[in-house]
Amino acid sequence: MDKSIILCINQTVFYLTPISVNKSFINKTDIPPIRLLACDYVNLQSDAKQWNYSNSFRPYWRLYWNDRCGAIIRSGKQVVRLCPSMISLVPPNVVISSSNNRLIKQFYVHFQLLSLCMPSKPVVLTISAGGYLSQLIKNIARLFKALPSRQEELVFAIQGMTLLVFAKIVKFNIKTPCIAPRIMKTLAFIQDNLPSTITNAALAKQAGLSTNAFIRVFKAQMGIPPHIYLRQKRLEKAGILLHYSNASIKQISEDTGFCDRYHFSHIFKQFHGVGPAEFRQFNQDQVGSLNLSNLR
Repeated sequence: MDKSIILCINQTVFYLTPISVNKSFINKTDIPPIRLLACDYVNLQSDAKQWNYSNSFRPYWRLYWNDRCGAIIRSGKQVVRLCPSMISLVPPNVVISSSNNRLIKQFYVHFQLLSLCMPSKPVVLTISAGGYLSQLIKNIARLFKALPSRQEELVFAIQGMTLLVFAKIVKFNIKTPCIAPRIMKTLAFIQDNLPSTITNAALAKQAGLSTNAFIRVFKAQMGIPPHIYLRQKRLEKAGILLHYSNASIKQISEDTGFCDRYHFSHIFKQFHGVGPAEFRQFNQDQVGSLNLSNLR
């Protein structure tokens, strides 16, 4: 079982295997494999000043649906007023501020995508929550109430909903590369071996190409060289571990393939604009406000 994939539901931690998606289906539809990180269906209370954050950013996708109006997301000049008729998606590292002025039930999902799928602009994405999505949200809400007896059914429902939402978004807002199966194989290899030394030669072997040919094909399909993609994935995982775990920064640097804590801190600050300690403090404060559990 791949314990790098973690799902938190109602303060309970589950370890999941990746959702299985046929590679030919991925190439035809441009929908990448999704890795769930956390989800919940929580009460946000205005008197407790929950969900009132400034300049929040995370290294993964965030999906939100609220059962009534009253909460707002701001990103630069963009203002998104959350309501039951819409689903909002916040891409990785998009900076948002949020506020809430009434009692609201909020369904959210945190997830990663295996490939580089990003909007053409760093904005919050929205789609209609009507039709089959509305019914699915209602079913998920009922499954939350039935926990723990229907945990497995809930997990599959959330995986399915996340794929459906992303499939709807991708048609209009997302630029996603059509990735050849041999390159998909190297992406999976990177994701599964982040703590290890990963060379271009090793990735080329996975793809069945010479090193130079692999680097050329990878950059043509992904838009960036393999070593840049590898660094981004290591930093994404580091951000998730800082957010969800109690591991030391030294341990996290080792678990994500950096040579030492100091090199990790330097690269992390270059990428995120803040050091790992500051990132952890800011995001753990938010985790507590949202009643999410840290991993043990």
